[in-house]
Amino acid sequence: MTKRGIEALAEALKAAFEGDVAFHKVMPPQVIAPAVVIVPDEEWMGPSTHGGISEAWQVLVASSLKSKQWFAELRKNNFRVQRATLGVGGIWRGATGPQALGKDEARTVVSVNRVTFRYPPPDPNEETNP
Repeated sequence: MTKRGIEALAEALKAAFEGDVAFHKVMPPQVIAPAVVIVPDEEWMGPSTHGGISEAWQVLVASSLKSKQWFAELRKNNFRVQRATLGVGGIWRGATGPQALGKDEARTVVSVNRVTFRYPPPDPNEETNP
C-alpha cells in the first residue's frame, strides 16, 4: 500500500534533509538545531469539504542563532519543507517568522510550517483510515 499524508511527508522530509539536519517524527525532549520536527497542529483533525477529512500538521524548522547564516538556513529549509509537502500532495499553508524555542543556551529559533492533508469521505462499510 502506498503511503499517503503525513507518512509520505515524513519519508520525503527525511530524504530531503538526510545527513544535513536532524529529523524527528515526534517532539524530542530537547531540540538541537539544525533540526526538523513534525507535530500535530492545534486543530489536528476536522471536517473538510463534501464530508471529507482534513488533517493539519506543523513542521518545525529549527536553527541556531550561533550560526552566522541562521536566517538563510531557516529560509532554505522552509522552502525544502514546502517542496516536500507539495511533492506528496499536501497543502503548504505557510511558515511563521523566527520564534525563540525555550530558553536554551544554544538560542534555538524555529519557524513553524503549517501543512494540511485532505482525504475523501471514508467508506461507511470499511474500517480504514486515510
